[in-house]
Amino acid sequence: MFDATSARAVPVRLFDGHVHRLALLAIAELVVVMLCVYGAVLARFFGFPGTFSAFQTTVGPIWPRALLIAGVTLLGLAAMGLYQLRQRARFTGIVARLLIVVLTAEGALGLIFYLAPALFVVAALSV
Repeated sequence: MFDATSARAVPVRLFDGHVHRLALLAIAELVVVMLCVYGAVLARFFGFPGTFSAFQTTVGPIWPRALLIAGVTLLGLAAMGLYQLRQRARFTGIVARLLIVVLTAEGALGLIFYLAPALFVVAALSV
């Protein structure tokens, strides 16, 4: 029979300290979402000289917007319970939760960008 106490989460030793594996997962997902924002800027301004500088002179710095988008997405992932250690959902349940997170994050970002138009990214990417 399976013993639940033996399947506890063991922290990862990193730089002479212990880091929880879920924290590493959250940091990795934060970095991936931020890189996706940078990739969207790169794809939109591809072929222009100084891709990132062209965006930053038009709209402003990229990193606060990327951090906001990644933070809202990370908050949605945590709210849907995707960072729980005792996950019993199947693959289809996880995919359904991820779709809900994406839709909810898009709605929340739409509200944030409506309330703070200076942070708006999409207009610069869709021009």
